[in-house]
Amino acid sequence: MAEGRLPPQALDIERTVLGSILIDMNALDTAMEMLTEDCFYSTAHKKIFQCIMNMFHHDIPVDLVTISEELRKKKWLENIGSEAYLSELTEDVATSANIEYHAQILQEKATLRNLISIVAEISTGCFEPDADAKKVVDLAESKIFAITDTTIKNRPKQIRDL
Repeated sequence: MAEGRLPPQALDIERTVLGSILIDMNALDTAMEMLTEDCFYSTAHKKIFQCIMNMFHHDIPVDLVTISEELRKKKWLENIGSEAYLSELTEDVATSANIEYHAQILQEKATLRNLISIVAEISTGCFEPDADAKKVVDLAESKIFAITDTTIKNRPKQIRDL
């Protein structure tokens, strides 16, 4: 990573997505289809999303009170800020109508971060004294195809297509 450069991120959109999830269960459905915790750059946002996903899979209703309690149980609440920060997430969201578009942006940022990581790994491999060009190219191809494969699998499907 070049000095002084931040990896691709969209913290405002991360906050918007989390706020949308907390105010609208339909937004949660969309987010679950499109996102993983790795789509979030902020560690706090990753933890919030991970907690929300865990709650959903255990049939625990997701709202400000229950997410606060779950984060507290995991001893993560202090790390993400506070209950006030969770409240701010919902206050900053006027509507969850654009959740799909916002989720796509987070997917793109995560893909770019993954590419940066892969390029660094490939570059390091190229500098190895006994580097085999064919093996490095094969590794590069497989890792890049893995990223596109993940991105394609995470895309939501239209009802008419199903």
